Amino acid sequence: MNFRSLKQKAKADFKAEYYLYVGIIIAMATISAIGIALTSWIPVGGAVIASSFVIAPLSVSICRFALNNREGYGTFEDILYSFKTNWLNIGIVMFKMKVTIFLWSLCLIVPGIIKKYQYAMVPFILAENPDITWEEASEISTEMMEGNKMDLFLLQFSFFGWIMLGLITSGLAIGLYGGPYITQTMAEAYEYLKKCYITSGGAIYMKQVENVNFNKNMFAQNTSSYNTQNYSNHNAYGQMNQGYNNQNTYGQMNQNFTAPNGNTNF
Repeated sequence: MNFRSLKQKAKADFKAEYYLYVGIIIAMATISAIGIALTSWIPVGGAVIASSFVIAPLSVSICRFALNNREGYGTFEDILYSFKTNWLNIGIVMFKMKVTIFLWSLCLIVPGIIKKYQYAMVPFILAENPDITWEEASEISTEMMEGNKMDLFLLQFSFFGWIMLGLITSGLAIGLYGGPYITQTMAEAYEYLKKCYITSGGAIYMKQVENVNFNKNMFAQNTSSYNTQNYSNHNAYGQMNQGYNNQNTYGQMNQNFTAPNGNTNF
């Protein structure tokens, strides 16, 4: 994983839509605050509900925007992506992910950190597959992160300066620059890992639109090659038939032709 190229591409994509990114961050913070306020009256589990079914779907939505933005067609409406697709399933999958990481963290801190990076791609998988189950999403993320956990950790650690600056500025630096920069870089990392996953033959449950197009392109190339070969074989076969027909016609002409002396042999 080339950190430099990923961050350069992410920075270019993020700066191209800087004001849109900031507007989405502000909208996300506003919706999160409203969700927390609406669930604060629930005596038990209000914070869990707000986190799983408001904040978590918003995080998936911003992943969706980052993926679209790298292709040049991110819009402000992407912030509502989770709520316009399968909001309930996204909330359930994200809830199961957080519970799993939490339970592993009860054992020791290190297993919890490992599980966090093992399931790091789940939000991006949901951003392309809102109907996917937790079992499928976790399995895909596990396979994608196999051998890449340390790389992702080092990539995120490279933003340590921005995180510290965000703490000093009460989150202002993260909200206005660091956060969008990190999110867009994670989208680049996801696309890199997804391509590696697909080319390694691990696309068992992948149902992303880009992956379907990827398979279709491969199928189109194979079909084109097959059609070209088939067309050549057809021409060769046609030439053989034509030669065979000409030979038959020539034989019939010889058989029907009678020489003046009555001899049909030449």
